[in-house]
Amino acid sequence: MVLETFLGSALALLTAFGWALTSVLLRRVRGVVMPFQSAFISSIIGVVVILTSSMVLGDAQNLLSITPTAASYCVAAGLANFALGRFLWYSGINMIGASRSNSIVALEILFAPLLAVLLLKEVAEVAIAAAILVILVGVLLISKSYSSSDTFVGRREFYIGILISLGAAVVFSFGALLTKLAVVSVGSPLIAFVVGSLASSVVLAPAVKGLGAGYGRRDWFILISAGFSHAVAGLAYWSALKFATVVLVTPLTQAYPLFTLLLSYLYIKRLENLNLRVVLGATLVTIGVVAATLS
Repeated sequence: MVLETFLGSALALLTAFGWALTSVLLRRVRGVVMPFQSAFISSIIGVVVILTSSMVLGDAQNLLSITPTAASYCVAAGLANFALGRFLWYSGINMIGASRSNSIVALEILFAPLLAVLLLKEVAEVAIAAAILVILVGVLLISKSYSSSDTFVGRREFYIGILISLGAAVVFSFGALLTKLAVVSVGSPLIAFVVGSLASSVVLAPAVKGLGAGYGRRDWFILISAGFSHAVAGLAYWSALKFATVVLVTPLTQAYPLFTLLLSYLYIKRLENLNLRVVLGATLVTIGVVAATLS
């Protein structure tokens, strides 16, 4: 039990780092690669990489034994996490930058308790309210990080990006519950992940039109690297939910805004205007989501 908990925690942190790396890489091809195209490529790479891994591990044969109920959970989780959620997430990154968008998307931890109360009839702890206040302060700081002298992004685009990122948070919240149901129903995170990625690839197939137009070798390299990064992060997330509880996994994955800040500073600091408000906001959001889940 202790070993499984440790493994789940390690996989959750790997997920956080993978999500952050993916968002930072995609920021490098902003304006060249459209969000739908990024989501499609990520889904295809996920299918290829994970299906190959399952074949090597002898797990692919379990595809034939999935029940209709389990398959429906996998498809729903795939559409939420890989199609709609990923599209909204990438769109937010394109509009307001990885650091700000990821900090807003991290608010999914606020919606998870609400879903648990409404759907699972759980009782919200008083301590969660305090954590929510911390998160709201963080979000306020991020929202107010825009100034008239900040020419990196327009005012209208900035606030639309905030709303889109909030939408991604809601979708990912439902996706977390569906992912848990999918992994538990199928029994194999590899197979559940493959089915979910296949479903999202079908939905995102129209993105093939215009794919590659205007891409340079560097753009392809970054896009494929982001796809691999997200595939690894996705598998780590689905696997973490097999070994550990949602209560443990969710707060650890929400560390990705801090990973994003670090990677943004190291690799794309000339592309993103990281200021004190953004840093403090991302830090408070991360602290808040962790406190809300652990309380």
